[in-house]
This record gives sequence, C-alpha cells and structure tokens, in this order.
Amino acid sequence: MDSTNNLADKSQDDLQRSEKIAAQKLPIFINLVKFKEKKVTVVLTNGVTVFGKLVSYDEASNLVLEKCSNWEYGKNVVCLGKCLSMISLGEKSIL
Repeated sequence: MDSTNNLADKSQDDLQRSEKIAAQKLPIFINLVKFKEKKVTVVLTNGVTVFGKLVSYDEASNLVLEKCSNWEYGKNVVCLGKCLSMISLGEKSIL
C-alpha cells in the first residue's frame, strides 16, 4: 500500500511539473537583436521561405518583415512565432 501511494505522489508531482513547464512562455529565438534592420531568410513550419528586412519582433518571436522579394501578397509580412522553423541572416543562396 505504501509503495502505491509513493507511486501516485510521484505521478502527481510529474504531472504538476510538466504543466508548469508548459505554462511558461519561452522565446523560440533568444537573440534577435543582431537580425534587426537586416535582410533575413525566414523558413516557416509549412516549408515556405520568406526573404525580407526584419523590422520588428516581440517576446513571442513574432516577426515583421518588409520589402519581401518573394512574397506575392504584398511587401510586408507578419510571421507568427509559433510558425517559425528557422531564421538566418542574408538571402538564401543555392550552392
């Protein structure tokens, strides 16, 4: 009986710990300062690649890009942080 209670307590502790971690908002990309006002390549989780100048970002890694050369729906793009897969400086080049 005692071991069953210990197991239940451990499971409850694990559940509380995982809920606490899930509730924390952690930035996806820690240091975007070096990318601001520079040309960047952004790859979204659906595979779309966008090139443009990073104008703004927030703590949730939401990005605002301007002068996007390969975006057919306008020149400014807002990328949601949860949809980002990768950010790199410069435009993508094929070797």
